[in-house]
Amino acid sequence: MAGVDRLDMLPDVLLSMIVSSLPFKEAVRTSILSKRWVRIWQATKTIELEEVFFVGREPTDQQTRDARRRGFIEFCMNFLRLYQEPTVRKFSLSLSNPRGDGNGGFVDECIRFAVYRNVEDLELDFSNSAWIEDDDDGVQPESMFDLPPIVYGHKNLRSLKLYACGFRPAEFENLNALRHLSLGWLEVGIGEIRYFLKKCPLLESLNLKRCWKATHFEIWGNKDNLRLRRLAIEQCKFLNDWISVEAPNLTYFRYSGGVGSFRMDVNRCFEEADLSFEIDDEDDHSEIANLLYILLDSLYSAKVLSVCSSLLQEYEPPFALDVTRFWETNMTIMTCLSKSLEIVDARGFTGTPNEITFLAYLIHYGRRLRGVFVAVDSDDGFENTQIYTRKAQVLNTIKPASRNLQVHIY
Repeated sequence: MAGVDRLDMLPDVLLSMIVSSLPFKEAVRTSILSKRWVRIWQATKTIELEEVFFVGREPTDQQTRDARRRGFIEFCMNFLRLYQEPTVRKFSLSLSNPRGDGNGGFVDECIRFAVYRNVEDLELDFSNSAWIEDDDDGVQPESMFDLPPIVYGHKNLRSLKLYACGFRPAEFENLNALRHLSLGWLEVGIGEIRYFLKKCPLLESLNLKRCWKATHFEIWGNKDNLRLRRLAIEQCKFLNDWISVEAPNLTYFRYSGGVGSFRMDVNRCFEEADLSFEIDDEDDHSEIANLLYILLDSLYSAKVLSVCSSLLQEYEPPFALDVTRFWETNMTIMTCLSKSLEIVDARGFTGTPNEITFLAYLIHYGRRLRGVFVAVDSDDGFENTQIYTRKAQVLNTIKPASRNLQVHIY
């Protein structure tokens, strides 16, 4: 048996299952193993056709990009033509601005291919790489590709991701098996969000990225009519900075964007919050501090809390303040420290007194803490990073309330 490849002893059907568990790009790479693997990878149930695989992320001249884009579309057409499997588990297509470049017919063909094979997980990303992360001015809704009617009638769909892809909310009524919905670079009103939750009763996760038009964000329900377990709101533009969530089954909440008024009503099943805020120097920090306090207090049952460095920055009080004495004489032990908080993830650590004092407070009083992860700021050069790391080491000298606590500095 020496020198025999054990994988070659496995039947094609089992190898196909293995390949289907790999990312599409890695599945394609298996074709170099042998002629047999050329046939195997082409039977994968996970198809991810991404323009970036051919065009790349580095800036190039338009002629080169156009040539690579044509090569990508040609590869996709050949792959779809040769594909023989009757079903597909996941189909993902990423192609910037297909309507503007006259590739709408190609996209329609890809979507029909997926739906005819009873796809469960469909991802369509038509956002443009030229749209920078901090600005949506380049987004032009009138140039977006519209979701074809064939998708609305596909009742077996479990997961749907639409980036810069227009849709008709009223048609979602037939997608009552949908469990995961992601929308990005789109106009989405508050009425449409509520409609999704009503017409898709099995929906467990909702992800909104760089959406706009909604006056605010507000959802509510009970354990029976709102199954939502995961909610992510990333860099969305609401007319009013008001976010209200009453979701008794929610276990995960992620938010990134400006600081607004939050009303979070969650149960003890809630497990993790990931918060990242944009705070300008000219903002009213006292008001922001109050808003953030209300938000953090409402997430008391979280076992894992990840926050951006903005929450740990130096605060310039309007009066003389001895930070150390303040913490010693105004000590309040938050409920979460004794009952639920298990993980603390602090990012962008620079070793300021407030950062050290606050983390020391969590370590000293967090009875259920299992891990404190401190990521030092690496953007200020190697020497400063070394200084920040040395300052963070003081946290290892704090007497912890939990015997199981481990402090990780990286």
